[in-house]
Amino acid sequence: MNFQNYPLYCYWGGEVTHNGNDVCYSGGSQKFVFVNSGISFNELLTTLYQVVGVDPIIVELNVLMRYPMPGAYVAIPLDDDNALRAMWVAAAQTCATAMQLYIDLVPREPMVQTYIGSYPEMNFGDTMEEEHPLTNENVTQAMRSPVPESHAGPSTSTERRGFIDTVDTNDIDFSDTMTMEMIVTLTMMRMSLNLEIKK
Repeated sequence: MNFQNYPLYCYWGGEVTHNGNDVCYSGGSQKFVFVNSGISFNELLTTLYQVVGVDPIIVELNVLMRYPMPGAYVAIPLDDDNALRAMWVAAAQTCATAMQLYIDLVPREPMVQTYIGSYPEMNFGDTMEEEHPLTNENVTQAMRSPVPESHAGPSTSTERRGFIDTVDTNDIDFSDTMTMEMIVTLTMMRMSLNLEIKK
Protein backbone atom coordinates (compact mmCIF):
# COMPACT_ATOMS: atom_id res chain seq x y z
CA MET A 1 0.00 0.00 0.00
CA ASN A 2 1.46 3.27 -1.09
CA PHE A 3 -0.78 6.30 -1.16
CA GLN A 4 0.43 9.71 -2.24
CA ASN A 5 -1.60 12.80 -1.42
CA TYR A 6 -4.46 10.70 -0.09
CA PRO A 7 -7.42 12.90 0.96
CA LEU A 8 -8.73 12.81 4.51
CA TYR A 9 -12.02 14.62 5.00
CA CYS A 10 -11.96 16.10 8.49
CA TYR A 11 -15.02 17.07 10.53
CA TRP A 12 -15.03 18.91 13.85
CA GLY A 13 -17.23 21.16 15.95
CA GLY A 14 -20.35 19.02 15.40
CA GLU A 15 -21.41 15.57 16.53
CA VAL A 16 -21.24 11.97 15.37
CA THR A 17 -24.62 10.53 14.41
CA HIS A 18 -25.69 6.96 13.65
CA ASN A 19 -28.13 6.11 10.91
CA GLY A 20 -28.90 2.41 10.78
CA ASN A 21 -25.74 0.63 9.66
CA ASP A 22 -23.90 3.83 8.87
CA VAL A 23 -22.22 6.61 10.81
CA CYS A 24 -21.93 10.22 9.76
CA TYR A 25 -21.22 13.69 11.14
CA SER A 26 -23.68 16.50 11.69
CA GLY A 27 -22.83 20.21 11.86
CA GLY A 28 -19.51 21.86 12.56
CA SER A 29 -16.71 22.48 10.09
CA GLN A 30 -15.20 20.33 7.33
CA LYS A 31 -11.88 20.48 5.56
CA PHE A 32 -9.72 18.28 3.33
CA VAL A 33 -6.14 17.45 4.20
CA PHE A 34 -3.79 15.41 1.97
CA VAL A 35 -1.25 12.97 3.43
CA ASN A 36 1.02 10.16 2.30
CA SER A 37 0.77 6.60 3.59
CA GLY A 38 4.26 6.84 5.09
CA ILE A 39 3.12 9.40 7.67
CA SER A 40 3.25 8.43 11.35
CA PHE A 41 0.38 8.93 13.75
CA ASN A 42 2.19 11.75 15.59
CA GLU A 43 2.85 13.52 12.30
CA LEU A 44 -0.79 13.12 11.32
CA LEU A 45 -1.89 14.46 14.70
CA THR A 46 0.31 17.52 14.22
CA THR A 47 -1.29 18.08 10.82
CA LEU A 48 -4.79 17.81 12.32
CA TYR A 49 -3.92 20.39 14.98
CA GLN A 50 -2.95 22.76 12.17
CA VAL A 51 -6.19 22.02 10.32
CA VAL A 52 -8.50 22.77 13.24
CA GLY A 53 -6.28 25.62 14.47
CA VAL A 54 -6.01 24.86 18.18
CA ASP A 55 -3.11 24.75 20.64
CA PRO A 56 -2.12 21.17 21.63
CA ILE A 57 -1.14 22.44 25.08
CA ILE A 58 -4.69 23.61 25.73
CA VAL A 59 -6.80 21.19 23.66
CA GLU A 60 -6.58 17.43 23.11
CA LEU A 61 -7.84 15.91 19.85
CA ASN A 62 -9.79 12.65 19.98
CA VAL A 63 -10.03 11.32 16.42
CA LEU A 64 -12.49 8.77 15.05
CA MET A 65 -12.47 7.34 11.54
CA ARG A 66 -15.46 6.11 9.58
CA TYR A 67 -14.34 2.52 9.16
CA PRO A 68 -15.87 -0.12 6.87
CA MET A 69 -17.04 -3.34 8.50
CA PRO A 70 -19.06 -6.21 6.94
CA GLY A 71 -22.42 -4.66 6.10
CA ALA A 72 -21.84 -1.43 8.02
CA TYR A 73 -19.67 1.56 8.79
CA VAL A 74 -18.57 2.21 12.36
CA ALA A 75 -16.66 4.97 14.15
CA ILE A 76 -13.32 3.58 15.32
CA PRO A 77 -10.68 5.54 17.31
CA LEU A 78 -7.65 6.64 15.32
CA ASP A 79 -5.20 6.95 18.20
CA ASP A 80 -1.93 5.23 17.30
CA ASP A 81 0.19 3.87 14.46
CA ASN A 82 -1.66 0.53 14.41
CA ALA A 83 -5.00 2.28 13.89
CA LEU A 84 -3.40 4.36 11.15
CA ARG A 85 -2.20 1.19 9.38
CA ALA A 86 -5.72 -0.22 9.64
CA MET A 87 -6.99 2.93 7.95
CA TRP A 88 -4.65 2.36 5.00
CA VAL A 89 -5.78 -1.27 4.76
CA ALA A 90 -9.40 -0.15 4.60
CA ALA A 91 -8.58 2.49 2.00
CA ALA A 92 -6.89 -0.11 -0.21
CA GLN A 93 -9.59 -2.79 0.13
CA THR A 94 -12.55 -0.49 -0.44
CA CYS A 95 -10.87 1.73 -3.03
CA ALA A 96 -12.34 4.67 -1.12
CA THR A 97 -11.59 8.05 -2.64
CA ALA A 98 -11.27 9.59 0.83
CA MET A 99 -11.37 8.61 4.49
CA GLN A 100 -13.60 10.55 6.86
CA LEU A 101 -12.17 11.64 10.22
CA TYR A 102 -14.33 12.94 13.07
CA ILE A 103 -12.35 15.14 15.45
CA ASP A 104 -13.49 15.89 19.00
CA LEU A 105 -11.82 18.87 20.71
CA VAL A 106 -11.40 18.23 24.44
CA PRO A 107 -10.02 20.99 26.72
CA ARG A 108 -7.10 19.75 28.79
CA GLU A 109 -7.18 19.94 32.57
CA PRO A 110 -5.05 22.81 33.88
CA MET A 111 -1.77 21.68 35.40
CA VAL A 112 -1.31 22.82 39.01
CA GLN A 113 2.21 22.54 40.36
CA THR A 114 3.03 22.59 44.06
CA TYR A 115 6.55 23.74 44.83
CA ILE A 116 7.44 21.76 47.94
CA GLY A 117 11.03 20.79 47.12
CA SER A 118 12.27 24.35 46.56
CA TYR A 119 11.02 27.89 46.56
CA PRO A 120 12.21 31.09 44.89
CA GLU A 121 13.06 33.99 47.15
CA MET A 122 10.34 36.61 47.16
CA ASN A 123 11.05 40.03 45.69
CA PHE A 124 10.36 42.63 48.36
CA GLY A 125 12.28 45.47 46.76
CA ASP A 126 15.61 43.80 46.14
CA THR A 127 16.25 41.48 43.21
CA MET A 128 16.42 37.89 44.45
CA GLU A 129 16.58 35.27 41.74
CA GLU A 130 18.35 32.36 43.40
CA GLU A 131 16.47 29.24 44.50
CA HIS A 132 17.27 27.65 47.86
CA PRO A 133 16.57 24.04 48.77
CA LEU A 134 13.74 23.65 51.24
CA THR A 135 15.26 21.26 53.78
CA ASN A 136 14.18 20.56 57.34
CA GLU A 137 17.30 22.26 58.68
CA ASN A 138 16.89 25.41 56.56
CA VAL A 139 13.20 25.78 57.39
CA THR A 140 13.80 25.28 61.11
CA GLN A 141 16.63 27.84 61.09
CA ALA A 142 14.54 30.36 59.16
CA MET A 143 11.59 29.99 61.52
CA ARG A 144 13.74 30.19 64.66
CA SER A 145 15.89 33.12 63.52
CA PRO A 146 15.28 36.17 65.70
CA VAL A 147 13.30 39.04 64.29
CA PRO A 148 15.31 42.26 64.66
CA GLU A 149 13.80 44.96 66.80
CA SER A 150 12.81 48.16 65.10
CA HIS A 151 14.24 51.45 66.44
CA ALA A 152 12.35 53.65 64.02
CA GLY A 153 9.15 53.62 66.03
CA PRO A 154 6.47 51.16 67.09
CA SER A 155 6.13 48.18 64.78
CA THR A 156 2.83 47.72 63.00
CA SER A 157 3.41 43.99 62.66
CA THR A 158 3.82 42.98 66.32
CA GLU A 159 0.77 40.77 66.34
CA ARG A 160 1.76 38.93 63.18
CA ARG A 161 5.33 38.46 64.43
CA GLY A 162 4.03 37.17 67.75
CA PHE A 163 1.88 34.57 66.02
CA ILE A 164 4.81 33.28 63.95
CA ASP A 165 7.09 33.12 66.99
CA THR A 166 4.61 30.84 68.78
CA VAL A 167 5.23 28.05 66.23
CA ASP A 168 7.33 25.31 67.82
CA THR A 169 9.39 23.65 65.08
CA ASN A 170 9.96 20.62 67.31
CA ASP A 171 6.27 19.75 66.88
CA ILE A 172 6.31 19.95 63.07
CA ASP A 173 5.84 16.85 60.96
CA PHE A 174 8.12 17.55 57.97
CA SER A 175 6.82 14.50 56.09
CA ASP A 176 3.30 15.93 55.75
CA THR A 177 2.68 17.85 52.48
CA MET A 178 0.08 20.20 53.93
CA THR A 179 2.33 20.96 56.87
CA MET A 180 5.23 21.76 54.53
CA GLU A 181 3.04 24.17 52.59
CA MET A 182 2.14 25.93 55.85
CA ILE A 183 5.84 26.08 56.77
CA VAL A 184 6.67 27.72 53.45
CA THR A 185 3.94 30.32 54.03
CA LEU A 186 5.13 31.07 57.59
CA THR A 187 8.75 31.28 56.43
CA MET A 188 7.83 33.77 53.71
CA MET A 189 5.91 35.82 56.27
CA ARG A 190 8.96 35.91 58.55
CA MET A 191 11.22 37.02 55.69
CA SER A 192 8.71 39.74 54.78
CA LEU A 193 8.53 40.97 58.38
CA ASN A 194 12.32 41.05 58.67
CA LEU A 195 12.63 43.24 55.57
CA GLU A 196 9.69 45.41 56.68
CA ILE A 197 11.26 46.10 60.07
CA LYS A 198 14.70 46.81 58.59
CA LYS A 199 13.13 49.56 56.48
